[in-house]
Formats: sequence, C-alpha cells, structure tokens
Amino acid sequence: MGSNFKISLFLIAVACFSSCRDEDEKCDPAPNFCTNSADSRLTDIRDITILPAYEEVLTKVAELNTAFSAFSANTSESNLENVQSSLKTAWMSWQKASPFNFGPALDNELKSNVNSFPVDSFTVLQRVMNEDYTLIANPTKGFPAVDLLVNGIAGNNTDITALYSGADGSKFKTYLEAVINDVSDRIMTVKSEWEGQYGECFPKNTGFATGSSFSLFINDYIKDWEEIKRGRIALPLGLLTFLTPLQDRVECYYGEYSQELALEHTLSHYNIYLSDSYSGIQELVQDVTEFIGEDGQTLDEAIVAQFELAILKLSEVPDPLSETILDDFDTVNEAYLALQDMVVLLKTDMTSGLNIIINYSDVDGD
Repeated sequence: MGSNFKISLFLIAVACFSSCRDEDEKCDPAPNFCTNSADSRLTDIRDITILPAYEEVLTKVAELNTAFSAFSANTSESNLENVQSSLKTAWMSWQKASPFNFGPALDNELKSNVNSFPVDSFTVLQRVMNEDYTLIANPTKGFPAVDLLVNGIAGNNTDITALYSGADGSKFKTYLEAVINDVSDRIMTVKSEWEGQYGECFPKNTGFATGSSFSLFINDYIKDWEEIKRGRIALPLGLLTFLTPLQDRVECYYGEYSQELALEHTLSHYNIYLSDSYSGIQELVQDVTEFIGEDGQTLDEAIVAQFELAILKLSEVPDPLSETILDDFDTVNEAYLALQDMVVLLKTDMTSGLNIIINYSDVDGD
C-alpha cells in the first residue's frame, strides 16, 4: 500500500512538471507542488510572454503553409516570392519563442527540430530525389530546410520556379510540404502542453531553487542568449575556428537575412527582460542591491545599457552576414563583443543577485 502510494506521487510529479528532465537540472519540487498557490509573476510570464510567442509563430507558419499551397497549385515566380516572404515572417516570429526551450519545448526537442542550422543540403536534396520524406535528422528539416528549398536550390527565382515546375517538381513540393507541416505540428504540440497541465502547474512551482519555474525560465533565457553570441555570430565569424570564417554556418544562408534574424532574436530578449506590462525579470533585478557598476550603475541600468549597445552593434552589421564576415571582420566582432559582455551581466551578476544556480554548461567559456 505504502509503496503504491509513493509510486503514484512520483507519477503525478512527472506528469505535472516533466521539464525537470533537463540534462543539467534535477527536479527539485515536492510531488504535490502543483497544488501550491500560484505566483502571479509566473502566471504573467506564461500568459503574456510564452503563450503569445507560440501563438504568433503558429499563425505565421499557417500563413507560410497557405502561401505554399498557392504556390503548389500555381507554380509561378510571384507565388514563390510569397512563400519566401512568408518564410521570413515566420522565421522572424520564431525568434520570440526560442528562449523558452524548457518544459514542453525541451521534452519535444522543439528548438533542435525546427531551427538546427546549417541545413544538410546534400542529404535534403538526396532525399528529395529518393522520395524519402521521413524527416529524421534535424539538419534536414525546420526553417533552415525551408530556406534551402525556396531560396537555395537554384541561383535565382526563375530557375527555382522551373525546378518546381519540372519533372521532379512534385518531389520538391512533397518534401517542402512535409517540412512545413512538421514545424507546425511540433509547435502546436508544445503550445497545447502549455495550455494544459504543464501550463497549469508552471506558476505553482514557486521560488528560485533549482527545478523551480523561475530557475528553468532564467536558465534557458541566458542559455538562449549565449546561442545568439556563439552560434549566430562567433562560429561563422571564425572565432571558434582560429579565425577561419565559416560562411555556411549563418542561420539563414540562402535567404541572406541572418543579421535580421539575430537582431530580432536580440530584441526579443530585451523585450522579455523589460516585460513592460507585468512584473518580470527587470523588476526582479531592480531589487538586486549588491551590484555596483561603472559610474555607480545599478545592475538593471547596466543590463539595459548593454542590451541597447548590443542592439546598436548588431544593427550596424549588414546582410548578407555570410559575406560581411569576410569583408568586415571588425564590425561583426564588435557585435560579438557586445553580446559577450552581456553574458557576464546575465550569467554571473544577475543569477548571483537572484540566487539562481546556472545548471547548464557551455563549450566556449564566458
């Protein structure tokens, strides 16, 4: 009897908060934490930040699917341009959902499935020709695969349209449709879990201890920022490869708007920090008094100033980023340094002030 009761409590805990399976974070709350009173700040994070981000990207992916359907039925250059435009809008929208790779997103491996780059172009095209639409490997699907299929399979839109109109056109269309549907289905699954039991329990997992909702949220917020710095800037610039640039490692290699995506990603982090319509990260940080920055800055003032500097420096980097990393190293490096300086403020000073333990490891240091 006692043994069965303990097993039942364990199963309830797993069902309520499966996010604690994060590779670096252990589940801390008691099995019955889902019955706790909700923290209104966490409720606002769920309702005003996280759910709207998923709702927006789902809407934009649906518009992409509509544009693709029109292109599939009437394969013209103008309809191809509509698909390309819809892809850009959806991909930009994804940047707002990227910082929440915990809980349902982590359990469903959302980020790795919808935005692993660079795309494996050889394998994608091989599968198209072999009519293999299984979408198993992450570098063969997601937004980067759509980018390849609508921007990169030929040198211009006339030739791309010709491929979709030619003998193998149905193969390209079937693969592209499968990729878009996969992105939509995966985001929908995560959104549904946030609207269900996970979302109900999220604001009740209170406090700042490892495994708490604040810990999960803040940890992945910072980890995602480091991915902007490392994956979108440092790696293609060559800072991790002895100054050998890797042009194809940018986020949007074929569409050539990687800088715009990185800037939108940075802006999304700034907006999450400010959380103007509710008490979010900024108000938590404003209570931190141990930090004294340059000219007597508070930690909040230092973070806001660094956000604005990072946004400014990224704004000065022209697209296509894959060319700029070759032609203007210094401008891109200045953007990298601004992103890097923010890591110390967020990962060291902010977490120390909030008593949140960093529970993930990075490979390039701070």
